[in-house]
Amino acid sequence: MAHADAIRLFGEASRLPVSNSYRKELLLRRLEILPPGNDVLERSFTRAYLWMWVPSVYASWGSLSLSLSARAEELAAAGDREGFQSLAEAWEIFARRSIEGGDMRPTPFGPVPAFARAAQALGLEPQAARYSRLESAVEKRKQEKVAHPPVVERSDIMPGVMATRAAWQRVASAGAGVVILAAFLLAASGRWMRGLQARRLSASLVQVLGSSDYRRIIIGGVVIPFLAHSLAEWLIPTASLPDTTDPGLVAALRFGALAAAILTLPALLAFRQLGLHLERLSWSKTSVAAVAASATMTAFAAASGYTLSMPAWVIGWAFVIVLSGVVFINLLFGVLVTPRRDALQFLTWTRSLLPAYATGLLLLAILVPFHHARDKHWTKLNVLTKIEAGVPAMNRYEYQVENQLRNELLELLDAKP
Repeated sequence: MAHADAIRLFGEASRLPVSNSYRKELLLRRLEILPPGNDVLERSFTRAYLWMWVPSVYASWGSLSLSLSARAEELAAAGDREGFQSLAEAWEIFARRSIEGGDMRPTPFGPVPAFARAAQALGLEPQAARYSRLESAVEKRKQEKVAHPPVVERSDIMPGVMATRAAWQRVASAGAGVVILAAFLLAASGRWMRGLQARRLSASLVQVLGSSDYRRIIIGGVVIPFLAHSLAEWLIPTASLPDTTDPGLVAALRFGALAAAILTLPALLAFRQLGLHLERLSWSKTSVAAVAASATMTAFAAASGYTLSMPAWVIGWAFVIVLSGVVFINLLFGVLVTPRRDALQFLTWTRSLLPAYATGLLLLAILVPFHHARDKHWTKLNVLTKIEAGVPAMNRYEYQVENQLRNELLELLDAKP
């Protein structure tokens, strides 16, 4: 019963003088209330809203195609040429209106294979040949949506690529800052976990470090890694960066390497400087080899974020996790389970770390608004995917593609037997 009703209503609809889904008008109304998006995140929210499904008169093409195909086979089995001709004419009208109205998802060519078989069975050779050509053209179109897409130059794509990378750099900067903040809080909280005597003695012992010692710790452990990271991000051409479907992964690796360097190198350098001054108190000092090894591992991890090598990424992430993990484990164990006899050394060491970690945290905090400004700059230049109130599509490029697709589908319909 539902099948018969669908065919009857389909025929009645095809005899109406006009048919309008109001898709374009509805989309333009939605675009009027949407901001264009000043950065990548805002544009993603706008796109998500536009992707929300809007009901239309042509939304049931999939089920309707099945009914039309079944009806064509029924008419062919009954030898009803006239009925098939009426059905085919109604389909032509409805398909044209669907394409002209911009509703091309799913394609209105679903019943074409059944129409080709029915026309062949009814002896309508010209129509059968036409439907066969339509079927072949539609199958080919599944491989490429548009036969002749609008030309896109590299200069059209690069603003979007740069904006996306700046957005991920902003997120990665914030993530690295959170890691350093956690280490800073752990180092600062250690002094409150021990007795008053250990706290006062550590405050006295840490004064053996002069301004030159802190300069060595901060410059060697924070400033140099930060400058090396910033220069690499700025100077390495965009074309040489990994062409990955997940730009956040490589950004996280590069900033993770920076965070690992800021965690590890000041910790080693501070312990070394304390050992140099407190050697008479049997204070051990970190070897130059240990500092060099840590610096090499963080440098390798950072460099792997600029390569296309998956093994290098794996090794880079291993270095980042191991180095950062060692620092955090030392801080956690020091805060929670360090024996009282070792508390003095631990508290003196953590006090010496605070200036370096505070400097690293400040530099990473500066990077967040800096990369946000770059994100906004490149997003403003990204006209290819800009959402515009007067363009009834996700963006101007998609609007051009839809117009081209509409013209090509109409050409398929207009092709003579």
